[in-house]
Amino acid sequence: VAGNVAQTKNSIGYVEYAFAKQNKLSYSTLKINDKIVRAGKQSFQNGDWPIAAPTYIIMHKNPNNIEQQKAAFAFFKWAYEKGDAMADELDYVPLSREEKNKIMEMWKNY
Repeated sequence: VAGNVAQTKNSIGYVEYAFAKQNKLSYSTLKINDKIVRAGKQSFQNGDWPIAAPTYIIMHKNPNNIEQQKAAFAFFKWAYEKGDAMADELDYVPLSREEKNKIMEMWKNY
């Protein structure tokens, strides 16, 4: 998408914020209720930017390999406990502690 947009005069495309920022692509601001909103960590965290989506992790409730499931949960637990700085460096917004705790509480059902 980015390559085609860069080569096509007056074109617009959509790529994720981290990709646009890391590749020094220009990106727009939005006018929302007479307020100018610029894409970025602050507007994502505040819920001001309307084009944001979380990444979901989907796992089988009854996996074929329990050891692999345990390893996956251990990885996600590590990521939630140690990954905020890395997410921030990669221009992603980490989940809040409250959100992480809710997710890890749900894991007890598996």
